[in-house]
Amino acid sequence: MSKKMQRALVKYLEICKRILSVASRHTNKEDFIAEIINQISFRHTKELYEIWFKECLEKRDWQGVNSLIFQQNRLELIPGSASGYDHCIRFSKLLNSVACGDFEAVNKIIPPDIVASKNGYTLLVVGINLFFAMWYKDEVKLEVALKVARKFISSKKPANERAQIASIVGICDKDAESISENLQAFCAGYNKTDVLPYKKLLCMPAHGIYCLAKILLDEEIFSQIKMPKHQNFSREFAAWRNENQKPELNLYFTYPKELEIFNQIFMHPPVKSMLHQPYKDHERVPYWYIDEKAMVRAFAKQIADKLRSEIK
Repeated sequence: MSKKMQRALVKYLEICKRILSVASRHTNKEDFIAEIINQISFRHTKELYEIWFKECLEKRDWQGVNSLIFQQNRLELIPGSASGYDHCIRFSKLLNSVACGDFEAVNKIIPPDIVASKNGYTLLVVGINLFFAMWYKDEVKLEVALKVARKFISSKKPANERAQIASIVGICDKDAESISENLQAFCAGYNKTDVLPYKKLLCMPAHGIYCLAKILLDEEIFSQIKMPKHQNFSREFAAWRNENQKPELNLYFTYPKELEIFNQIFMHPPVKSMLHQPYKDHERVPYWYIDEKAMVRAFAKQIADKLRSEIK
């Protein structure tokens, strides 16, 4: 272990221990877990992630890369940080989930009974509604979502965003050439956006779209898709995922025994997206917002119930 990694790991584990210490003041199990969930949702492991990710790429450890994507995405799916949007805020996590094969997370992010997204950044709203219709094979919603998506593609929105949506539309159109061209454009523009530097190591959304194409298209069409040629797209990892459609989903970093509750939180299925209308009496057209507080409570209860059942 390098000195840089050791320092970063020690620093991060100290933060986790402090979170645990604060949470331990709660005598109620659900309140204890909810406190940890709330605290984790504001923490980032970008320094460790960057070190681990570079290490995995150098070793060509594709299972390690997948576990790292899985763990980082599960971290980002932990509720607690309000956004002011509806469930569209989880669109990138949706693609990341597909990228690592975490389909349980996909079905929690977009449960079949959730309303269409309308409240959020245009890219996210367009993307999640299109994904929903494709995933559940809802022809009525797909017709509407595609119309909106094509309008977005022909707009003056950022080229990178239009390419991202166009590559997904290409899957609907079964157009391998369009998917190839737009995935390339998406990856080329991705590192010029304001995403955090450590996320530029791998364009996980592009990998998610590529994996989505593998799932939804027949092999004849999928085999014609050209993988992007860019430093933020790993062709070797993509090939590994093609051969491992249901990869093992494990944590890349397992927390030590005294922090076992963190392992339980990360490995538990993500809480499903919950919405509410807190301003319906004040907005002319009431918007739905993601209900982070309700999601924290539900998530804490699910984990507490699981732990209780294991004791019996």
